[in-house]
Parts: sequence; structure tokens; C-alpha cells
Amino acid sequence: MRVTDEAIQILGGHGYTRDYPVRRINRDAKVFTIFEGAGEIRRPVIGRALTGLPVH
Repeated sequence: MRVTDEAIQILGGHGYTRDYPVRRINRDAKVFTIFEGAGEIRRPVIGRALTGLPVH
């Protein structure tokens, strides 16, 4: 995300156009951060279930 954000800053308004692949790469990078966050939320729930602790 950081690299694509910087690339968009460098390209200015052109970074948001379809002329450059930066816009698509930035969008794809954002999706991966959302998926990663979902895994971080599930990790404690799975850990509690495996250890027998109550899952809230």
C-alpha cells in the first residue's frame, strides 16, 4: 500500500487514470490488507476454541 500510494502521489492525477497500472495495483493491495485483517481477527477465536477457553 505504501509504495502504490507514493507512486500515485508522484504521478499526481494521472495515478488515478487507467493509463497507468498503479491504480489497479493500489486497489489490489488494499484488498490484501482487508483479507489480512480478517485473519488477525479470527486468530484469537481459533486459539480459544483449540484451548477450550470460552469463545465470545
